[in-house]
Amino acid sequence: MNTYLTSQFPSSIRGDINTSIHALNNLLITHIKVYNLIHDMYLAHNWGNVHVTTNNYTSDIYWLDKVIFDLLHMRERQIHITEHYDNLLYKSDEFQRFLSSFCKSFLSPYQQMFGTIANRLLKYFIQKQLTKESFIPVLTCLYQSPRESVLDLIAIDYYDPFTSNFLKLPRLVDLSFSYGNFINSIKLSFFSKWWDWRVLPEGMSLFCELYTKDYDSKPLLIAENGMAHRRHKDNLVIHRRDGMLRSRFLKLHIAEVLSMLNRGVPIIGYMHWSLFDNYEWGSYDARFGLFSLDYTIGVDRSAYDQFGDCPSATYASLVSKYNE
Repeated sequence: MNTYLTSQFPSSIRGDINTSIHALNNLLITHIKVYNLIHDMYLAHNWGNVHVTTNNYTSDIYWLDKVIFDLLHMRERQIHITEHYDNLLYKSDEFQRFLSSFCKSFLSPYQQMFGTIANRLLKYFIQKQLTKESFIPVLTCLYQSPRESVLDLIAIDYYDPFTSNFLKLPRLVDLSFSYGNFINSIKLSFFSKWWDWRVLPEGMSLFCELYTKDYDSKPLLIAENGMAHRRHKDNLVIHRRDGMLRSRFLKLHIAEVLSMLNRGVPIIGYMHWSLFDNYEWGSYDARFGLFSLDYTIGVDRSAYDQFGDCPSATYASLVSKYNE
C-alpha cells in the first residue's frame, strides 16, 4: 500500500475502513472455527447431517457483501493465498459488470448514474485501504482448517440491494424530531429508511442466479426477506410511497421463488422477516411483522395491520398452495 495515497484520506475514514477489515477478519475466523466445531460435534455424537452457513445482507457493493462469500471459497477454488488479493479485485470488477448489464431493467437512468457514482466512490475508498495483507488472518485460518469447505450452503438477506435507492426526496411526514434537533431531522429525511426501500422481487432472482452460477450450484437459502410499514406509537396511519401492502409483497416474492425453482435455481428455503412487529434498530416505527402490534394497548398480536391487511393468512395460503 502506498503510504502517500492513504495519507490523503481523512483519518476518520481510514480508521473506519481499517476497523471494519479487522472486524471482518475476526468474524470470519470465528465462523470457520465454529463451522468445524459443529461438524465435529455431529460426527462425534452420530447426530446425522448438519448444514452450516452465514448470511449476508445483499448489496450491489461488492465489498459490503459478495467479498465474504469469495473469501470463504478461496480454498475450494484452489486459489493460492498469495493470489487472493488479485482474485478479489477481479471478482469485484466481474460483479460490477454483471450488475450493470442487468440494472437497466430495474433502475431509471438517474438511479443508474447515482448508483455508479456511489459504487465508484466506495470502491475507491475501500480499495485504497486494502493491502495484500488485509485478509491474511482469515485466509491463514481457512487454509489451516481441517475441512476445505466452510460453507454448506449460501444464505442471503434480500431487501433493497441498490445503492441508488439510498437517497430520496423528503416528505413532511418523513420529519422526525427523535434525532435531536430540527436540522438533523431535515438532513436525515433525505436518506431512505426501511419503509422507503423499493420492492424489487426480480432483484432477488438476479442475485440468486449469480450465486448459483458462481458457487457451483450450492443450495440457496433466502434467510430474510421482508417489507416495512411505518407506524408510530400513536398509530398515525402512514402509507408507503408505493402503496404496497404486505400481502401483495408476499405474493410477489413467493411467486419469484417458485419461478426460480421452476428454472432450476437450487433454493432450499424462504423465510419472511418477521413473524411479528419488533424493536428494529432503535425504533418501534419500522413494522415488518406478519402479525401487528398496537403498543398503545399492550403486546397482543393482531392478524390485521393498520391498513386492514391480513398478511399472516396470505402467507399461510401461499405456503399451503405450494405444499399441494
